[in-house]
Amino acid sequence: FTFAKVWVMLAELDVRQKNLPGARATYGEALGRCGHLAKAKLYREYVRLEQQLGEVDRCRTIYGKWVEADPASSAAWAAFGDLEHAVGEQDRARAVYELALKQPELDKPEAVWKKYVDLEIFLENNPDEDDGDGAAGGPPRAATLYERLLERTGHVKVYLSYAAYEEAAPAGPGRGA
Repeated sequence: FTFAKVWVMLAELDVRQKNLPGARATYGEALGRCGHLAKAKLYREYVRLEQQLGEVDRCRTIYGKWVEADPASSAAWAAFGDLEHAVGEQDRARAVYELALKQPELDKPEAVWKKYVDLEIFLENNPDEDDGDGAAGGPPRAATLYERLLERTGHVKVYLSYAAYEEAAPAGPGRGA
């Protein structure tokens, strides 16, 4: 059987029976048997289990396998970036988003761009959260991302979002007045 729900239920049974290695083995077998058919739900549920256990490195491994198995999945890349952001690894989150944007084909590239821009806006508004060098006196990273996105697409929603960002942003280094 290859239904994701059945595999998840079997792994949850293992967890209820306090058989954590069995639950991990179940998820591993499910992902191995389903191959390219493995649904995002299997990956998400496996990561959820490992997050509940505080196993960030295992989560990274699972996300790595997910993006390896389906490099066109924007959901996989966005979730991986969200994990890195959630654990305070902002430079890693940036690296994940950059790798995602370098993929030749993404099913929903706008989702990755949005996550990346939202991350940079969050970090601009919360500079104590940033573990990197910040914008280092240059233009804000979110503005740079908007400009990169506008080079790729001239969609009106991007222009409107960029305008709203500029409107809301306070004047500061790298900005006009």
